[in-house]
Amino acid sequence: MWADNETEIDLLGFDFLVDSLLVALTEPRLLPLTVGVLGDWGSGKSSLLRLVRDALPTASVDEQGTPMAHYVCIDFSPWQFEHYDDVKVDDRFRVGEVDGGWKVMLTALVFERNSAWYGELVRLLDHALTWARTAPSPEGGAMIDDPLVRERLARIAIGNEVSNLLGWRAAWMAAEGTLPGVEGTMAKLFTTEHYQFAGNELIDALGADGLRRHGDPTAGPDLVHGWIEAIYRHCQVTTIYGGTSEVLRGIIAERGLQLPRNR
Repeated sequence: MWADNETEIDLLGFDFLVDSLLVALTEPRLLPLTVGVLGDWGSGKSSLLRLVRDALPTASVDEQGTPMAHYVCIDFSPWQFEHYDDVKVDDRFRVGEVDGGWKVMLTALVFERNSAWYGELVRLLDHALTWARTAPSPEGGAMIDDPLVRERLARIAIGNEVSNLLGWRAAWMAAEGTLPGVEGTMAKLFTTEHYQFAGNELIDALGADGLRRHGDPTAGPDLVHGWIEAIYRHCQVTTIYGGTSEVLRGIIAERGLQLPRNR
C-alpha cells in the first residue's frame, strides 16, 4: 500500500499542469483568480498542489537583488477533522450567547456587507473622468464634450452618491449600537449592482478601446492604462461576495418589507 502523502517529486508527469498553473497564478492581469483542482481520490491532486507551491517564488528579490513577486501559500486540510464528533470546547472560547452561533455569524455578515464597495466606485469614476478629459473625440475635442458621455458619467456619479449615503446610514446605525441587518444589505446590494452598471456603461462608452486590458502596452494614459477594462471584469463578481444579489433581495423583502416567504 502506497502512503497517501503528497510527493515532492513529479512521479505522475504533472509538469505540464504545473507549468500551466504557474503561468495563470503569476499573471497579474488575471488577478483575482480562483482555480479548482478536481480529480478522483488518489489521482494526485495534493501532489500537484505541492509541486505548484514549491515552484512559486517565496523570496521578494532574486539572486541578483531584482524585486520579484512574493507568494505566501497557506495549507488547510479539512479531512483532518472530518471524523471529529461530539467535540468539547472550553466555554471561555465561546463567542456570543449559548446557542447564539447564527446571530454571531449574522453579525459578521452584516458588517461585511456594510463595506458596500463604495471606494471601488470612486476609483472607477476617477478613471472614467481621466479618460473622458484626455481621450480625443471623433467629433473633435475630448470625449467629455460628448453629451452622451457626460450623461453616462452623471448617472454613475449620482449612483455613487446614493451608495455613499446608504453606507453612511448603515455605519451610523452600527455606531449607535443597532445591528444594520437590512440597511447594510441594502447598501451592499445597491452598490455592487451599480458597480456593474457603471462598468457596463464605461465599457460601452470606450467602444473597441474597452478591449485593451490593463498591462497592454497600447493602453496608454488616454485609456487610463486599461484600468476600466480591469475593473469591468472585477465588478462582475462583487454581486456574489457577502451574499448574492438574489439572497440579499430576499433578506430585504422578508426582514425589511415583511413580505411573506415564497419558497
